[in-house]
Amino acid sequence: MSGKFQPAGMTTQASDYGRLALKAALSSMPVAGPLINEIVNEIIPGDRVDRISDFVAMLDERINRLGQNLIGDALKDPDFIDLIEEALRQSARAISQERRGYLAELVANSLTDIEVKHSESKHLMRVLGELSDVEVLWLKRFYLSKSGESTRAFEEFHKEALDFQLPTVGSPEPEKDRHAVKRSYINHLDRCGLIQEPERASAQNEDPKFARMRRLFPSEGKEISQFGSLMLRSIGLAD
Repeated sequence: MSGKFQPAGMTTQASDYGRLALKAALSSMPVAGPLINEIVNEIIPGDRVDRISDFVAMLDERINRLGQNLIGDALKDPDFIDLIEEALRQSARAISQERRGYLAELVANSLTDIEVKHSESKHLMRVLGELSDVEVLWLKRFYLSKSGESTRAFEEFHKEALDFQLPTVGSPEPEKDRHAVKRSYINHLDRCGLIQEPERASAQNEDPKFARMRRLFPSEGKEISQFGSLMLRSIGLAD
């Protein structure tokens, strides 16, 4: 079978299993569970419940690790309720498990980081929703580079997403296209305020060859910003 068509019963059965798994996960969260269940029933279509179930299971594990008493006061904050709703919406659309993990980390960290208000966590989540998984990897690469760590192992592990070749005048169009796409990732991170131009002692003394290479490489000489570092800490990709 080609897999294009499925009997209606098979689709319904899969959705039912997803709802049962979600119900089981929510039942282990006596404080937040009923609230999340109510939100899910209102805003999430049935065919995406399996993704929600996976997200809630991750969130449940993190909250249990932190202590369930933390969520009691948070549920009195309308901004936290909005944060949960946005997390559920994004997790329903999240194809990768890594993305659902980022969302769970962001919500859980909002319970413990007293320096970041729930309203600010909502902003972080909105910006995260604008980023692709590849752009998150690029942001992590900027973080490693600024911290002085070698990026080689990270780039090798994520070679398909991060590898690129500098095109020349004679390069084939597909190679130029790939380079253009990767530069667009960097431009987007820049527009979101996640990376920035580094401070330089004197641009006049910069080696012209280095300046040219800096412009050609996708990173364009940028470095991760304070906001970018906060984003990575919030989603569990930095200390």
